[in-house]
Order: sequence, then structure tokens, then C-alpha cells
Amino acid sequence: PNLEETNLSWRDWSTPRYLSNDGSMVIFDEGNEYNEDGYAIYQRNTDGSAPQLLAYGVAIAVAPNLGRVAVYQRPFQDDGELLILPTGAGNTVKLPLGGLQLTYGTGSWVTSAGDNGPEGLLVAASQGDEVARLYFVPLDDSVPHAVTPAQMHLAHNGHLVSDDGQRIIVNPADGAPVEFAFDGTGPTPLPGFEPSDLPLRFDQDGTHVYVQRMNTLPAQIFRIAAGTGERELWRELSPADPAGITAVDRVKISADGSVLVYSNRRHLVTLEIVEGLR
Repeated sequence: PNLEETNLSWRDWSTPRYLSNDGSMVIFDEGNEYNEDGYAIYQRNTDGSAPQLLAYGVAIAVAPNLGRVAVYQRPFQDDGELLILPTGAGNTVKLPLGGLQLTYGTGSWVTSAGDNGPEGLLVAASQGDEVARLYFVPLDDSVPHAVTPAQMHLAHNGHLVSDDGQRIIVNPADGAPVEFAFDGTGPTPLPGFEPSDLPLRFDQDGTHVYVQRMNTLPAQIFRIAAGTGERELWRELSPADPAGITAVDRVKISADGSVLVYSNRRHLVTLEIVEGLR
């Protein structure tokens, strides 16, 4: 179907990080506005109203009630900090990382890890010289622990947590996405998933997973049944003007699938003819 589109870019390097479950608000980093703490992080309603500057850094994850955002500040330095910032009134909380350095700027807010586990964040991070792993960082100041093994190389994004905190989908650098538990049990193969799939989110019932088939234009979004692996082509995404588009990425989907946010990369060349030169 034809989709109505609104351009939510603020300057010329806006990267969407989060779309609210109801599709009414997006949080994005602005790559051409930065200071020593990182990129400018904006909150903007998807009706196109003016954005609000929240902080500087990299937006990692957002609480489901939209009241708090996890921000990694000074991401390109050795003293990076993971902060929980209020989106309105409230206090800023610094989470102890125990020497971890966050990588890739990817993460998920976990309301409860496993069966009645603590609230926290699932982030990609590295310890010393080891490769990046997924770590669970509790909000109660207890020690972060690794979820994925040291020998598994991770893709830069595509790591999901179900809303009930029971399932983690991990996207390895090689091969199809797999499943882990918060105690590190895994990997468990996922039926219907292919190596070219980038997991985007669980649907609001937790019964299906949206994935993007990478390196396709228009971008192909599939819907995979979590139990059977049955897959269907759900949407194809491309700007109304496809001239010069080389990639469609950072796709975010609302819980009911009615709103999507994405970024695109466009490369244009201007060819001019000059006549009458002497």
C-alpha cells in the first residue's frame, strides 16, 4: 500500500535510534551536531513538530514509558559513561560498567530479565582486548554479566529482547540470527531466519519478529512466526524519490506495525556541460 511519509530529519545526518511503541515519538542522534560528550540527541514527535534536545552522547535505549533514556557519553574516548537521563523532570543516574567499553551504540531496555529478574539494559560492550559481547547491565547497581560467549562475533545491530524479557535474539556477524537466554544459555537456532536477516523487533503480541533482508532496494521487511518460522513479505520501503538511494536502514517499527521510521543514504552527482570556452 502507499504510505504517507513525513521527513523528520533535523540537519543532514539524523540517525533514528528509537520509535515509541505507539509510533508517536522518535529519538535520534544528529551526527553533524556534537561536542566532547558525543552527538546531539533529539526527541521529536512523528507529526513533524519541532524536536527537543535531550543530551549529547549516543542514545542506547529508552524506557517503555518514555520517562528515561539510556545515553552513552564520550563514546569515542576511554572514559565513556552510561547514564540514565530523565526525558522530563528527574535525576540522572550513572550505571557502573566495571571496565566495560560500550560498542556499536546498540542496546535494549529490559523491564524484567527472565523470570522476575531485575530491570536493566542489554548492550554490546567489550572488556579489555576481547571482542564485543552482549552484556546485561542491571539498573540496581549490581555487576553486569555477559550473555553471549567470547568466541561469538556480533553484528553491529539486530539484537532484540522480547517485551516479557523471556527471549533474546542475537545477530551474529556470520550466519543466521539465534536465540539466547539471560543466563547465557544458547545459541538456539531459530526456524525461518536466514543469514541475510536483520532482526528489527518483536510484534506487540510477541508471536512474530520483523526482519529486514539486507542489501535490497527497496528494503524488504519480512514477518516471521516465532514458533513455526513461517515468513511473509510484509512491506517494501523506499523514499518517494528513489534517485541516488544506495541504502535504506535503521528501520524502526511501532508495536502494531502502523508506523515506521527509517533513514536512507543518497548519493547524487551533478553533471554540467560548459559550452563556448576559448
